[in-house]
Amino acid sequence: MQIKQVHFSVKMVKRSEGQSSVSKAAYRSGEKLYDERRGQTFDWTHKDDILHSEILAPDNSPEFVYDRNKLWNVVEKEERQKNAQPARDITAALPRELSLEQNKELVRKFVKENFVSRGMIADFSIHESEASDGGKNPHVHLLLTMKEITEDGFKKTKNRDWNKKSLLKDWREQWTNIINDALDEADALVRFDHRTLEAQGIDREPTFHLGIQASNMEDKGIETDKGNRLRHVVHLNKAMETAKAVALWVADRPRAVYERYRQYTQYMANQREGIMQTTPVIDIEERGR
Repeated sequence: MQIKQVHFSVKMVKRSEGQSSVSKAAYRSGEKLYDERRGQTFDWTHKDDILHSEILAPDNSPEFVYDRNKLWNVVEKEERQKNAQPARDITAALPRELSLEQNKELVRKFVKENFVSRGMIADFSIHESEASDGGKNPHVHLLLTMKEITEDGFKKTKNRDWNKKSLLKDWREQWTNIINDALDEADALVRFDHRTLEAQGIDREPTFHLGIQASNMEDKGIETDKGNRLRHVVHLNKAMETAKAVALWVADRPRAVYERYRQYTQYMANQREGIMQTTPVIDIEERGR
């Protein structure tokens, strides 16, 4: 059974850094959206790594929340401050061992139980890029509203309980549990652990996602600082695994040599006593080569 570490990154969309929930939603969904506050169009219809996009909301939500362009423009209008944080941005790795339909179902389950049930609206998109090992890298992007939605629209104030660190920890744990349940149901030989590598007792450097800007540049063949750091971490981890394997091989040699010597001397003693020992003879001779 292989144990992998969960990747579950939570950030805020920050207006002070030039970010917009409309631009984020356009990139995540691969759509063309118009940001009314900034008077700017974001067109990501050319993206080809998007497998699925969907909006989930509480049952009493107004109809406009299912229109991506209307939803995030309303969210932006609700926030008037220059340093506003209109949305929460989550990126989480999905197991490559599951199909797209299985991953969609586990995302829906997680979103409904942890976000929609609290009054949030969740806009999620599943992407699939190439992993550092050359395999598939399916992952989900989640944009979450910061104010509770009612049938009359968003509440005037944010729910500050949603920012508690204990809740973030709980989300990571719940995400891990839901992924592992899905893997168990699929009889997959891999599980995930939400704890840090250090807490798991694993001597390995953690990897990280490149992000939008670095990923786009790397896709065009342009090396970036983040890309170089990630390649360094991957190379370092491979070197550490090789070093550990060599150390274990070397440490095991004296025991192996002693065991072969002990079996051989026992075999010779048995031969002197006239005891027939045909089966171990082949094993000893093969080990002695």
